[in-house]
Amino acid sequence: MDKKEIDKKIDDYYNEEKEVFHFLDWWAPPINKEDVFKILNDDYLGMKIMDFQEWGIDTNNVFFKLLNQAHFLEDNIEENREELAYVYYVISFTIIVHLYFPDALRIATHYIDKAIELTENEKNKKEWTEFKNLDIFYNF
Repeated sequence: MDKKEIDKKIDDYYNEEKEVFHFLDWWAPPINKEDVFKILNDDYLGMKIMDFQEWGIDTNNVFFKLLNQAHFLEDNIEENREELAYVYYVISFTIIVHLYFPDALRIATHYIDKAIELTENEKNKKEWTEFKNLDIFYNF
């Protein structure tokens, strides 16, 4: 793909996928809690990260955007409990599946543990515990 094709894809993406792209822009504020599950869908976010990799956009900043989202929700943990737990899970998932940086396994384990501890949703607790027990955590 040449530079012109990449620029067109980015422009099309920016116009069609404003919410996710807006969240990933460095200047964008955190999203409100009502949109956390819709915008930070781990499968959808993962597809966009792969697009960014293909287009030559640095994806490591996704970790910091997710971390900022977690800090935003931590301002009121009780009110944002499930959204925050989900963001912790997405941080862990994103690190393990898409991002590669020093100490990634330790950081991913930290956030999946926080997600499991915080959630009161038994289905999420079970799924996230199963995720933590995947071989990928031990073969990273």
